[in-house]
Amino acid sequence: MSELSIIQKTYDLIKWYVPILSSLPNKHKFQLGSRTTDTLYNLLEGLIAAKYSRQKQTQLETLNISLDILRYQTRLLFDFDLLSSQRYEYVSKLITEIGCELGGWIKQLKANYLKLLRAVTFSDSASSRPTSAFAAKISALVEKELNYSINLFLKVKSLYYNLIYHYKAGLLISHMVTHGN
Repeated sequence: MSELSIIQKTYDLIKWYVPILSSLPNKHKFQLGSRTTDTLYNLLEGLIAAKYSRQKQTQLETLNISLDILRYQTRLLFDFDLLSSQRYEYVSKLITEIGCELGGWIKQLKANYLKLLRAVTFSDSASSRPTSAFAAKISALVEKELNYSINLFLKVKSLYYNLIYHYKAGLLISHMVTHGN
C-alpha cells in the first residue's frame, strides 16, 4: 500500500526539522525546540491514526489546529533569530503544503458527507419509501446509536442500583449504630 503523500511530507519535514531543533541553544532547545518537536511527532502520529479511523473529520480538524500551532512555533523560532530566513521560507513552504493537503482531506470528507445527505432521495416520492441503500445506511447508524444508548443505560442503571445498595447499607449501619443492634 502506498503511503498518503501528506504522511510522507510530514515524515520528510520531521527528518529535516528535528536535527535543526535539536541543535538550538539550550535556552530554547528544551522549551520551544522540544515543544515544536513534540508537535511534529504528534502531527505524524495523528495523521497515521486518522488514516485508519472511522471518525476522520474530527481527528483531522484537531490536527489542523496542531498544524497552526506548528506555524506559530516556527514563526517564533524565526523571530528569535534561531532560524535563517532561507530555512524559515523552506519550512513554511513545507508546512503550507501539508496544510493544503490536510484542508483538502477535510473538504473531501465534508463533500462525501454532503453527498450522502443528498443520496437521501426517495425511490418513489409518492410512497415516501426510502431506497434500500439509504435504508441500510440509516439502519446501521440507528443500530450503532441504539447500541451506544443501551450500553449507556445499562451503565447508569448499574450505577443507580449500586448507589441505592450502598445508601441502604449506610442506613442499616447507621440504624444499627444508633439503636445498638
